[in-house]
Amino acid sequence: MRGRFNFASPGVGRFESIGTGVTVKAQGDGSATMQYDGRATLDRGAALDEVFGALSVPSGKSGTVSVRFDAKMGRDRHTISAQLSFDGQVYKLSSRTSPRDADKTLAIITDAIARQDRAQLL
Repeated sequence: MRGRFNFASPGVGRFESIGTGVTVKAQGDGSATMQYDGRATLDRGAALDEVFGALSVPSGKSGTVSVRFDAKMGRDRHTISAQLSFDGQVYKLSSRTSPRDADKTLAIITDAIARQDRAQLL
């Protein structure tokens, strides 16, 4: 299966694969891996959502760069770890399983926002 990726890193910008060149492989345990080694666009001026990491607004100006992207989605399909290599640097992202209790989840999110703990929110 083929797909695309978007990867945003504060202070660097927003990366997006060119075309559908990301290889997605389902694993026997229910997890999935994603790999890409090639050209991507990098929008260094994109406005990134540094709190939730879900939204970004393109600047309209991007360039083409070479990247390596590797990711694994957990078999629970709620967690992912990813890394993107670009220009000699490696940028990593990993999620954590959220609590199954809505009140506990809300308390954790509220506390992280109050402390401006962006890593906790991701």
